[in-house]
Amino acid sequence: FTYRTDVATPQKRPAELACEKITNDLRSIDPVTSFSAFLFKSDSAVGLCRGNWIDKRFYITAAGCVSTVKFTKIEVGSEHKEIKAVHIHPDFSSETPSLNNIALIEMVSDLDYSSDWHPVCLYTSQVNPESYLMGYFGKIQIVADGECFDKTGADLKPSQLCAKNLKFKRTFLGMPIYKVQENFPIHKLFAIVAKESDDFEPYVITKVFDHLDFIESIVWPKNGN
Repeated sequence: FTYRTDVATPQKRPAELACEKITNDLRSIDPVTSFSAFLFKSDSAVGLCRGNWIDKRFYITAAGCVSTVKFTKIEVGSEHKEIKAVHIHPDFSSETPSLNNIALIEMVSDLDYSSDWHPVCLYTSQVNPESYLMGYFGKIQIVADGECFDKTGADLKPSQLCAKNLKFKRTFLGMPIYKVQENFPIHKLFAIVAKESDDFEPYVITKVFDHLDFIESIVWPKNGN
């Protein structure tokens, strides 16, 4: 019997390599929460965009939050950080706002990590998690696609799921949905909310995995470094 020594090790995705670095960084700051909502500012408008930092210079949110106004700054605590570029998913359209509703905000300078403001690892598995999902306001349940049909006007795509809050009645555009795990880091970003809802109504979420190529090509174009 001969053991093979030439079996190739699967190459890690840039997001997986980035997660290894993020995990090491988080161990030194005692993170409290990953969720964040910031005031986005332009010369003539102010908007509240929810989302998550996924890198020192990149914030992920819903495209619908940044597609109509050219924001130039984000208010992070007492600091105003300058926006370098807004990367909206190329297939996002206002005619189908719940589809491909994802955008990346690129900053001019690095974010100084703290227990309140820090990045989150991305969920990089094609398989939907069996354990429960968590939003900022508590547990989230995945429900049948048909419960979201009226909100989209069409059947959901593989990159979308229909979800429902179990404790909080309102859901806001761009809010992160996390897969909760026992090992550190506890949260991984599974999806973001693609359409707001009220009174515990189901809502559409955009799965991160299906947009990893778009995210990685902008945030980690050189193998996660």
